[in-house]
Amino acid sequence: MSKKSTGRYGLINLPSKESYYTALGRFTDTFASVEMFMTFSLWHYAKTKLSIARSVFSGVRVKEAMAHIKRIIESTNADLEIREDAEFIFKQLADITGARNDIMHFGTTDLPSGITTVTNALKATAEDRITAFVISPKILDEMTNDLEKIIIHLRQRHVGRPALRAKYVQEILLSPWRYKHRVQQRPKRMERGKSHPPHKRGPKQPPQP
Repeated sequence: MSKKSTGRYGLINLPSKESYYTALGRFTDTFASVEMFMTFSLWHYAKTKLSIARSVFSGVRVKEAMAHIKRIIESTNADLEIREDAEFIFKQLADITGARNDIMHFGTTDLPSGITTVTNALKATAEDRITAFVISPKILDEMTNDLEKIIIHLRQRHVGRPALRAKYVQEILLSPWRYKHRVQQRPKRMERGKSHPPHKRGPKQPPQP
């Protein structure tokens, strides 16, 4: 029986982590495919030669690509269906991209209750800027499912290729989003001590004769 890799400190092979890392790998790989299709979409809407597109748009990330595409389709007065579809998928992609960036930059924290969270608590510059959200293999799979749906939307409507006619494509286009991004933000601290109502001045007394 082959021995599984446990990482430098023997933590990767924990039973509770195996399913998480498997789901994370699927999610990361699918996100890379979305990045590629976003690049194709940007090249299509920019209508530039391939050599120029590679030079100008090299290194453009998903967030910037979305912004460029939205400006182009608005300024060129693209069909309403195209604009609405772009808005529809970009809203979900923005949420998933934000979650992905936090997962990659902040990692996860296991709470005593068994819940795994992603938080910026160690790097936040102020307490009221601390955010956190729950993550799990199921949630990662939900994001992966939505990324696959986004790829179909991009391939079908935003890269200038002939539309696919397969039945499953229409089913995917009409399917709802599975991932709901729920970020918890720590509220600002209340000032200590009891609050006092503002002091109101009484009516001004008339001068004495």
